[in-house]
Amino acid sequence: MASDWITGDSKTAASIWRKMKSTSTPVWLALLIMGLVIAWLIGGLPWPPAFLWALRVLVVIVIPVVGMGIRMWHESTSIPVPEGLTGVRANLLPYSPVTVDVGKGNADPTLTTASTVMWTNAGRSGFQWPVRDGEGRLLLAAFKVEGPRIRIAETKPIDADTVRRVEANPARFQAKFGRPDVITAKDGAWMRFDHAHAGRTKRPVKRAGSKK
Repeated sequence: MASDWITGDSKTAASIWRKMKSTSTPVWLALLIMGLVIAWLIGGLPWPPAFLWALRVLVVIVIPVVGMGIRMWHESTSIPVPEGLTGVRANLLPYSPVTVDVGKGNADPTLTTASTVMWTNAGRSGFQWPVRDGEGRLLLAAFKVEGPRIRIAETKPIDADTVRRVEANPARFQAKFGRPDVITAKDGAWMRFDHAHAGRTKRPVKRAGSKK
């Protein structure tokens, strides 16, 4: 089933891009740890309890929160966003783009779905990528991009053996479907189509009914 054209939102894409490049979380953790250490050190000082309590609130809560806010504001103006980057929430599409959450530590990778699809507003192009339909079936979708708009032009079934292998072992997903013109987050939360590498696929995807 084809979808209508959906106009992307540059603010959504910029927010995700900056969050990906952000270092705010380490800064907040550092401020919090520093505040806890200071709160512990001042505990033995002969100051009025009310003053000590207010000081602890200041160093443990207020300073980390304010510091985080300043850091986020700085990043919103200092982290460059690729020119023309735009995106849409995946729930606006009739199918859910499939990605892989590589997991943390020794965790096994799992199949998931991207919540956002991004691309660069740079003319007409397209790419093929696996999606799930409303019944959870894995299909191959043809995404079309035209400036700030995107749509799914068509979907085709994928060879049943390929589906079984990927579902059983998500680590095979990239080898089967990965493309140099599509970048995905490590946790699979977003995917980005890169016009600069459009059309340079690594290998054809085996579709249902294919004899090869």
